[in-house]
Amino acid sequence: DELVSKLSRMEDLPDADFERDRGELFERARGELSRIIEIDPECVDARLVAIQLADVPLDACLGDMLQLERETRERLISTRPSFDPDVQGLW
Repeated sequence: DELVSKLSRMEDLPDADFERDRGELFERARGELSRIIEIDPECVDARLVAIQLADVPLDACLGDMLQLERETRERLISTRPSFDPDVQGLW
């Protein structure tokens, strides 16, 4: 709860405070997300946020998000017979 509260207040911080606190909060968030992903590797939300918080170049982040999209699409197609991956606006 404390971590979520601090993360939600980040956008209201002055730039200097944001830069000072960002690294620690993002590191704690990445740790929590890693624990969630260990328990449920198919938790798309946790995987997506972990990708977004990763300390990697933008191109790598985008590549990881596209890979997650492909994996999620394939999993939905293979496990949900009624899933239509071509529905407009889904992707």
